[in-house]
Amino acid sequence: MNILHIISNNVWGGGERYALDLCTALKSEGHCVAVACRKRPAVTEPLRQAGFEPATMRLGGVLDIFSPVHLSRMVRRFPGKGCVNIHVHNFRDAALAMKVRRLCQGQREVRVVCTRHLVKPGKSSQLPLYRALDRLVFVSERARREFLKGGFPAEGIKMEVICNALPDPGLPMADPAVRPPLLLYIGRLSPEKGADVLVEALARISDLDWRARICGEGEGRYVMPLLRECRVCGLDKRIEWPGHISDVTEEIAAAQIGVVPTKAPEAFGLSIIEMMRQGLPVISSDNGAQPEIITSGRDGLLMPPCDAETLANALRQLIGDSDMRCKIGKAGRDRFADSYTYPAFYNAISRIYE
Repeated sequence: MNILHIISNNVWGGGERYALDLCTALKSEGHCVAVACRKRPAVTEPLRQAGFEPATMRLGGVLDIFSPVHLSRMVRRFPGKGCVNIHVHNFRDAALAMKVRRLCQGQREVRVVCTRHLVKPGKSSQLPLYRALDRLVFVSERARREFLKGGFPAEGIKMEVICNALPDPGLPMADPAVRPPLLLYIGRLSPEKGADVLVEALARISDLDWRARICGEGEGRYVMPLLRECRVCGLDKRIEWPGHISDVTEEIAAAQIGVVPTKAPEAFGLSIIEMMRQGLPVISSDNGAQPEIITSGRDGLLMPPCDAETLANALRQLIGDSDMRCKIGKAGRDRFADSYTYPAFYNAISRIYE
C-alpha cells in the first residue's frame, strides 16, 4: 500500500503521536509511507528520530496554492500504479487532500481518509467535504456523537469509530505501592489541559506526604503564575517541572499515580492509556471520551473537570491507600491489554486503506 500522512499542527500532541505510530507500523510491514508537515522542529524532530524524512511545506489552507502542487508530485512519485491513500487529521487538511486528488485525476487514484481527533460538532457548510471523504474515522464514540450535533444529514458520510491504541513492547511496569507516592502529569501546559487545577488540588493536600512531576511545555503567561502559586503555597520543593519529555515510559514507570485533569473535552485521551499500559492508576476528568476508557472505581477514577476539591479528595484517597493504587493499576493494565493494544487498531485502519 501507498500512504501519505499530512500533519499540519505546529506542536506535538496526541494526533501527531497517533500518526507517527501508524506510519511506523505501516513501514515495518513493508508499505510505502511518506509524511508531509510544516517546518516546525517540535514536529519534524520526532519524525526524523523515528526514521522518517518529512517533506516540509506551508500547509496553509485555502490560500496556499503551492502545497497542493508539491503534494501531488509526492503522490505521483509513489512506486507502481496503485492507489495512494492520503491520511489527514483535520478538515482543513482534508480540503487540501481533495485538491491533490483533483490534480492527480487521470494519473493516479487517490483516496482520502480523515481521522477526527476533536470533540466538536461538524458544520453544515462542510457537508460536501464530509461526503467526499473515502472514510471519516472517529477515535471514540463521544467524538462521533458530538460531530453529529452539527445538525446535518449523516447520509452519504462514510463514518467509522476506531478507538486509539498503543503498541505494547513490554515496557517496565509502574509500582503503585511505593511510598511516598510520586504523582505524574504529562501533557501540554495550557489552560485546556488543566495543570492549574492540579496545582490547586495539590495545595489542598499539602499535609500529606507526596512528590509530583508536571511534565510538559507551555507559554510563560500560563506557566509562570503556576510556579508563583507553588512558591506561595510552599510546594515548590515538592513539585518538579522537567519540561517536555520525548519518551514518557520511564516517567510512568517511576510514578505511583497519574493525573489527567483536562478541562476541554477529550476525543480520546492518549495519555490515559499510556499510563494504563504500564499499570499506573489514573485519575482523570470525565468530560470527553474518558468514561469509554475508564470505569470509575475499578480501573481508574473519574472526576468533574475544573473541580480542584474533588481532585484533591481523589488524590487523598489514593495517596493513603497503596492497596487501592495497586488494585486500580492492575485493572487498568488489564483493560488496556483487552481493548487498546495495537494489532486490532492497525488491522482496522489497514482495511480502510485497501
